[in-house]
Amino acid sequence: MTFYVELFVIFYSVFWKPTMSTSAEFVDGANFVEAIHSVRDDSTGDKYVLVQHMDGNPNKLTVVRTGQDPTEIASYLDDTQAMYALARYESTFDMSNTIKFVYFRW
Repeated sequence: MTFYVELFVIFYSVFWKPTMSTSAEFVDGANFVEAIHSVRDDSTGDKYVLVQHMDGNPNKLTVVRTGQDPTEIASYLDDTQAMYALARYESTFDMSNTIKFVYFRW
């Protein structure tokens, strides 16, 4: 769990320059870790996890949803919120399956 939280905090601090605080925590860290594991696990159908700040608080993050179709992500993005997503994309090239993970910041 600590690795994923640290990874997300690194992405958060590198790509988002907050004016208030440089630290953030998940309201339900176990839910976040479970969602990340689900996206990374080959045996589940989950292809993305979407995260946002809770109640506009820049120091609190919460998982909004996980889903099986990454094209859905755009329909859940809110222009009034800072949001983050980790999406899993699979492609086949020369009969070789390739899995890529993409981090989005909205």
